Amino acid sequence: MTKNTIDYSLYLVTDSTLMSTPTLEEAVESALKGGCSLVQLREKEVSSKDFFVMAQKLRALTHAYNVPLIINDRVDIALAAHADGVHVGQQDLPAAAVRSLLGSDKIMGVSAHTLEEALAAQNAQADYVGVGAMFTTSTKPDATPVSLDELKRIRRRLLIPVVVIGGITPQSIPQLYACGIDGIAMVSAILAQPNIEQATCHIRNIILKEKTGKTNTPHSPSFPKPQAPLPQAPPPQAPQAQAPQAQAPLPQAPQVQAPQAPLPMQACIFDLDGTLLDSLKVWEQIDTAFLHKRGHTVPPDYGEAVASLGLREAANYTITRFGLTEDADSLIAEWKALASYAYSHTIPLKPYAKEYLCALKACGIKLAVATSLPASLYTPALQRHGLLPLFDALCSVDEVTRSKNHPDIYILAAQRLGIDPQMCEKEDLACIYVFEDIPQALRSAKYLGMTVYGVYDKSSVEPWETIIEIADGVIYDFRNAPHYR
Repeated sequence: MTKNTIDYSLYLVTDSTLMSTPTLEEAVESALKGGCSLVQLREKEVSSKDFFVMAQKLRALTHAYNVPLIINDRVDIALAAHADGVHVGQQDLPAAAVRSLLGSDKIMGVSAHTLEEALAAQNAQADYVGVGAMFTTSTKPDATPVSLDELKRIRRRLLIPVVVIGGITPQSIPQLYACGIDGIAMVSAILAQPNIEQATCHIRNIILKEKTGKTNTPHSPSFPKPQAPLPQAPPPQAPQAQAPQAQAPLPQAPQVQAPQAPLPMQACIFDLDGTLLDSLKVWEQIDTAFLHKRGHTVPPDYGEAVASLGLREAANYTITRFGLTEDADSLIAEWKALASYAYSHTIPLKPYAKEYLCALKACGIKLAVATSLPASLYTPALQRHGLLPLFDALCSVDEVTRSKNHPDIYILAAQRLGIDPQMCEKEDLACIYVFEDIPQALRSAKYLGMTVYGVYDKSSVEPWETIIEIADGVIYDFRNAPHYR
């Protein structure tokens, strides 16, 4: 497993005084069988020696289920037991000091009660923050609950995962996920139940339902199953000599009625898959074909897990999650082969996307692409639709060190457009608009001070309510996109 692929959705925190089983190992294994995705060993009343022994036993157990083990507070125990990381509170060793001791490969979580504490944790290179207590709880009776408004502020501003803890019950999970969180940490709601495995499975199912975003609202994303096989490339034919063609002029911009941009617009950065290109169903088909070939079905949360990743990160995640013996290069080559014909010949644009791009270009707005796709896939698609001449910069996550869960690609795009991203924080200077269809990417661009617009896609696995919460505005097609002013 890698840090970028950790599943924070159902985080078990231990307390042997509450468990319904004879031993801690039995309790944890029952939770793992029920779908627990992360385990923290937190035992306040035991000696260092006993704590170390517990850590060794739980590390062997959690790794058998491919689940990370986090140690509460004790960096020394974590290192000695070869655990996957440490979680520290505000009164423990400072996060920056913990990171220097752990190194960059280990997971570091930090407790936070306010936005200021959460931002400080992120600046100290925390991998996630634990926010709470959300409600009154028997494990920390003196804790002051964090309000839902504060939780929303934290989620809007942070780029790293946000996990909530404290007095959470199955009934309170929906209102917490509505705030855009990445995971739930639980103690007694799992460990104190007569059947731990069953309780964990029940909670896991609630979380999966919330993460899929299935609602009865008319604009909620749906999850259609592929209805047709992937398009096949026609048989190769001998090339025929063709006379050189003059490059076609830029298409004329039609009149597009849309709201005026709330801030002066100097540049726009566009995602491709699910934003400009109607391509998500193709990737559903590819995922289904690829995993079926290896004896797996597509899990409900797989699409969301890889949505913001580049092909290499997605390949590493897939190898780890499904225990594949192939290497990342083999997966990438197969995905490119499956997708190549669709991007070159069949994938359509989103409605009114071309008209909107032309309208912006006619107004002198600089345009850039920021995509998780490699150039070998996006270039033919842009050429086929006549969009390539419209863009001033083309950027892929292949060119930066991190995925769209981080702001790197938007910084690169802004630099290539000749704009300083920090200027976006001042309304009287240049402003960059970013159009994306996934929450993680919207957060990353917003972190830089950019104005972000969520784009609806009927095939998206992302909760539309989360996108609405994060974005400065949302559009259902590009007729609704903001106009230059």
